[in-house]
Order: sequence, then C-alpha cells, then structure tokens
Amino acid sequence: MGRRFGFGDFTSELIDALMANTTYSDVIAFAFWLASRVPYAFRSRKTVLADIAYIWLRTNGEMLEDHRKRLIFHATDAFIAATQHHAVANGEISRLTDHTALKLLSAALGSGYGRPMAIYMMAVTLNLGTSTQVTPVTNEIEVGLIVDALFSGSGDPENGVAEEEVVDIRIYSTLILLELPQTVELDVERVRGLIVRTEEAIVDPSVGGPGIAKGVAKSSEAGVGVDFDRARWKAIYLLALLFKFLPGDERGKHTEGLWTRVRVLLGSGELSFMGDYELCLEPLGRDVPELGTPAADHQGQTNAVFEAWIGGFPLFQPPGTAEESPPGEKRNRPSLLDPGRWFG
Repeated sequence: MGRRFGFGDFTSELIDALMANTTYSDVIAFAFWLASRVPYAFRSRKTVLADIAYIWLRTNGEMLEDHRKRLIFHATDAFIAATQHHAVANGEISRLTDHTALKLLSAALGSGYGRPMAIYMMAVTLNLGTSTQVTPVTNEIEVGLIVDALFSGSGDPENGVAEEEVVDIRIYSTLILLELPQTVELDVERVRGLIVRTEEAIVDPSVGGPGIAKGVAKSSEAGVGVDFDRARWKAIYLLALLFKFLPGDERGKHTEGLWTRVRVLLGSGELSFMGDYELCLEPLGRDVPELGTPAADHQGQTNAVFEAWIGGFPLFQPPGTAEESPPGEKRNRPSLLDPGRWFG
C-alpha cells in the first residue's frame, strides 16, 4: 500500500471498510477471525461489539446456508473475544443492550456450530453484567435450547466438542438458567439424574458420567493427572450449581454429602488441591478453610480449574491479553472457545 501503519490502525480500518462494503464474505470471515485472535488491537475502538454485530447482520441474509453458519461462528467468536478482553482489561463487562448484538447471539444459539459459544456469552453477560441486562437477553433467547444443552449426553466430535467441554457447556447453561426469572422451572427428575451421574464420575474414573471420566482417565494413565483433577473440580462446581434447583431439604442433604466427599478425597490424596479450588466450592456456601492446609506435596500446585476468574465467574482468557500479547500467542490449553477446535 506504500505506507506504514500500526497493527491496531490496520484492524480498525478493516472494520471501517467492511461497515461500508460487505460484498466479500471471505474478507469478513478473516476480519472476524482477526478480532477473535488479537482482540487487544481493538482496544481504542469503543464500538467494536456493535460493529461486529452490524457487519454480521448486513451479510446474514445474502449468503448460502453453509456460509451463513460459518460466518455466525466467526462473528460470535470475535464478539466473545472482544468482550473477554474488555472484561480482563477493565474488570467489568461491556453493556450489552444493543438489539443487533442480541440478534447475533440468538442466531448463534440456533446454530450447531455457534451454540456453545452463544451459551458461554450469555452466561458471561448475565453473571457479569448488571441486573438490567437480564430482560433484554432473555427476551431474545429460546430457553428450551439452553435446557437441551444442560441435559445433552456427550461430546460432539464432528463439531469439535471434547468430552470435558460438555461439562463446561453445562456449567454455563446452569449459570444462565439460575439468572432467569423464577417462572423457568426444570424437570427435577432430570436434574436428579444428572446429579447422580456427575457424583459417580467424581469418585469413580471408570464411570462415563457426564463426559469427564472416560475422556480424561486416559490422560491420567499417561501421567497427566492434572487434567483429570481439573475435570473433577469442574464437576464439583457443576454439582454445587445444580443443587440450587432441588427442594430445600433435599438441597441441604446433597450439599452436605458433596462437602463430606470432597473432604475425604482431599484428605486421602485422591483429589489434588487446584489453584482456584475455593472458588469451585463457593456455591456450596461452606467455610472452605475447614478443609485445612494442602499437604506438602500440594503446596506447589498452581494449576487452576478455569484459566481465569473475573468476579467469581469462570472466564477463559482470550488469546490477546490486557498487556498486548504478541499476535499468535495461544492459551496453554485449548478451550471450548478456541476456533482451531472447530475450523482448521
């Protein structure tokens, strides 16, 4: 182009160009991919979330179905990365009341490729946003799809969803449902069944459970016990959330039982203390220091169940950080939100 300019300026100019001309779908997909991988480049662009949604809306009705699904995926991924970066950099989530942005999340929720990310984004919005966010978001979503995701049986290799990530999706689905108005009720019997399978998987690695044991036990046998313990702690966190859907007396019984089980597993060394184990137990409402001090062989344990926590919510760190990580820097462990797991 015969001129020099900064990377941030380039990305912003690209978005400006696409706001005016949405003819080239491949360029749009590239722009969304770029925003998802290096969101820190958009730090000076205050309207990036609205711009992503606007570009998507302008192109949504002009494409073949396969291209539309792919663009929904990339647009949602870019939207999430920009939101994550804002949360990490500022300690709070951007206000999400723009109707176009909500339409993007609603479309992603109805797409097989985009649904996990849409569920994650809605969970982030409802749990980190203000109380005024609940009504606009819930008015745009199909609650039945969230319920289906909660009770889904296994991973989806075709769409790149690994077994442990099923637990991630269930956590986010539960967090959404807990924030919805009290008129939304779940089938208690289905909740009880999910609780039983999750409890079994925490204790016995040979049980398939809700998608954590079989997929992670092999890694444990190969000497990667941290992956297995991380998955078990996620299941403990999920259980603590699911108990909230049970009647009062039954909830107390299950809470006490899980608390006792965790203490026994930690005391015997069958379960390792993770870096954020206290946050995993927080929904139980118990005095975590009662668990005592980790044994000497656990003192150096710095691994966390979730890669980052903002305001008590499990938030995956985006590829670009608030410190402007260089382009191409990746997370230590691929997550549900890594585009590489969905499209090469």
